[in-house]
Amino acid sequence: MTSTAVQASSLPTSTSTVAINMDAIQASWLSQIVCKLPCWEGIRPGITQYEDALQTVRSLAYVEAASIVTTDIADGSVSTTWEWKGYSVGGGVSVENTRDGSIVRGVGLFFPETYYLRDVIAQVGEPEFVVAVASIPEHGGPLMSQIHLYNLTKGLSFLIRGDELNPEAGIWSMGLYAPTTLDSQPYWIWPNKEYVLQWEGFLGFGYYCRDGVEGRACDKAK
Repeated sequence: MTSTAVQASSLPTSTSTVAINMDAIQASWLSQIVCKLPCWEGIRPGITQYEDALQTVRSLAYVEAASIVTTDIADGSVSTTWEWKGYSVGGGVSVENTRDGSIVRGVGLFFPETYYLRDVIAQVGEPEFVVAVASIPEHGGPLMSQIHLYNLTKGLSFLIRGDELNPEAGIWSMGLYAPTTLDSQPYWIWPNKEYVLQWEGFLGFGYYCRDGVEGRACDKAK
């Protein structure tokens, strides 16, 4: 299979002494200046070869080189994760390759600084689908909630931790994948297609909530 050349962004590389501005860097992920989404730093899910992607990651000044770890996954794919420089907790990215010629199938990016849903919508538009899940911890404790927003035709997913669904909600992470449709049952829908609802706007967490336990957790979230 022909290798796909990867062009890193004009942001500082690992040989640069320029101070790293993670606010500007994470804003660039959705700006599409380097390449059109769902591409990140020249890495295109479903197209870019795994080794080319790793070469790009190693060249980025804001990736902590010593933190790069590759792990074999049960389904036969490989996951490589790392941390952003200066962000040992909650910062990182993952690239997974398929068995088909070691092609990148998905990129996951954790936002090291606060990034708001309003900014995401301003750059890529409103989501197509939403999954809002609530769960009751087995041994008690506060209700656990999370919201997944999907734009399948653009190959994008966004995670909000908690039950805040408004323009000021903070985005925890985003995923980049080859564009698809709901009928194709993409593997990256979580927890599965049965939880997916059409996006109808900011109607609140309780409106979209599904929990798989006969509504008990969602009732508490409303």
